[in-house]
Amino acid sequence: MLIEFKNETIAYKNKVVFRDFSLEINEKERVALIGPSGAGKSTLLRAIYNKIAEQASYVPQDYGLVPQISVLHNVYMGRLDQHSSWQNLRTLIRPATEIKTDITDLLAELGISNMLKKRAGELSGGEQQRVAVGRAIYRNSPVMIADEPVSAVDPHQAHSLLETLSSHSPSLILSLHSVELALSHATRVIGLRDGNIYFDAVPDKISSRKINKLFSKNSQVNTSSKFNIK
Repeated sequence: MLIEFKNETIAYKNKVVFRDFSLEINEKERVALIGPSGAGKSTLLRAIYNKIAEQASYVPQDYGLVPQISVLHNVYMGRLDQHSSWQNLRTLIRPATEIKTDITDLLAELGISNMLKKRAGELSGGEQQRVAVGRAIYRNSPVMIADEPVSAVDPHQAHSLLETLSSHSPSLILSLHSVELALSHATRVIGLRDGNIYFDAVPDKISSRKINKLFSKNSQVNTSSKFNIK
């Protein structure tokens, strides 16, 4: 088992979001959290990360980039704690060829290899999001935790980005706004609402009725039949 919550209380800024909460997640699962705004997806992801931080990479919703430094250095930050202060300083001044090559190859997978030397603050929101994903992948952890990691890219790029995340991380736990993406890329989908798990199932077992009820108070979420929910 990778993660276990057993009758736990999970809070955010001193406000209880989940009470008597229980959940188990196994290794090598691809878990997607979905639900209306305010359902607690980000809070649960942070709680999961806090339990397994030493073996996990994390993509925050706000990206957490340093805008004044290059894309290369922002991605390299994923491994800052894995190297000595001397090597980190050397990389800031003159990155080794091997580091530049590894990061360039990773950025190519993400479709932004030509932005290696650009400052992160000069990039669009979608480009910054891919840099944040690249930093998390570069950390090379067995578990990837990501909070809305494709919210700023178009649907085609979103599918590609999720495939890249899955290919680099045996275990993937993420929140998604898009029901279609969750059903397409996850092996397990957890619907959250009002501080509770509304459903927890493999995609093929989630009915359109359950999806509609989960989002019934969120008129901005499209839960039409185009999601091909059985």
